[in-house]
Amino acid sequence: MPFTVWQPGMKITAGLLTAMQPPFAYKTADKAVPGAVLQPDNHLTLPAEAGAIYVLQGHIQYTQNMATGAANSGVRIGWLTTAGAVLNWTSRGAANITSGTTYETVLTANGAARDFPANSGTVMTLSPTGTLATGASPATLTLQFGVTNAAGLPATVKAGSWISITRMQ
Repeated sequence: MPFTVWQPGMKITAGLLTAMQPPFAYKTADKAVPGAVLQPDNHLTLPAEAGAIYVLQGHIQYTQNMATGAANSGVRIGWLTTAGAVLNWTSRGAANITSGTTYETVLTANGAARDFPANSGTVMTLSPTGTLATGASPATLTLQFGVTNAAGLPATVKAGSWISITRMQ
């Protein structure tokens, strides 16, 4: 995925156009994670080149049934990045774990996870967006998730979820 710097007189080739397509990861099967320890999602992972800045976009579908005695249970979402990379992101997803519908727009720094509400098995969504800046080495960006309350039932990220990064410089 080399970053093309267009120069006057350059020929547009199929190879250059193909190299410009942004990395895209699509989830083909549901994955359930029991417990509050975040687990990486093997479908939602992307490579990034060294010394670059990317825009993150995505659509994450998830469910989590609240167990008896597991009040305020939901899904915890975070990201794994390679050392030297910095990700700042927000979810544009539901923010209130207890009642009502509000939307989360808080900027979250690299390595930090956010909690999102569940609705007794109803498929919920969030749309992560942000910027990824890589360091001197190539990086990998991977979605990770778990349950907000260890007493809750497993959280599931659903097939059809996706993430993409577009190189800006």
